[in-house]
Amino acid sequence: MVSRYGIRAGLVAAALASAGCGEPGPPKVALHPASGKVIVDGQPTAGVLVRLRPAADPDALDALVPFGKTGEDGGYTLGTYEAGDGAPTGRYKVTLFWPDRPPGPSLAEDLLGGAYAQGRSTPLEATIAEGDNVIPTFEATKAAPRPKKKSAARKGRPDDPDGLE
Repeated sequence: MVSRYGIRAGLVAAALASAGCGEPGPPKVALHPASGKVIVDGQPTAGVLVRLRPAADPDALDALVPFGKTGEDGGYTLGTYEAGDGAPTGRYKVTLFWPDRPPGPSLAEDLLGGAYAQGRSTPLEATIAEGDNVIPTFEATKAAPRPKKKSAARKGRPDDPDGLE
């Protein structure tokens, strides 16, 4: 015979186990597979960061921003919640940023000169529809190299580059 305490313990355990089921957080919007290609100066280019910002308000802080990164062939697949999971339907302004170095302590420079980096000023656009999406190829131009900044001596002496004397 099962005691009342045994039944209650079983019910509490079942309730706790079922409370962890389901996905936490707000519901996710429907996503649709989307991919494309980036060409810089006529060549497929690896390492370009692609982001889609809502065309109606590219600066919206709370908007979903699908993203991707080009591979060796210039191709990318968009993701919204995680890499490659697709993008919501809609019209977008497309930003491109091609970092001159891997992530690290100093900020990377954009090898495209910032021409495509801002949602409000980028000339690139894309539309995501229901179903599979192949975004037309984006053609970009590499920026002219910027002159290297001279490192100033910390104590104002040109013969003391490390600033220790």
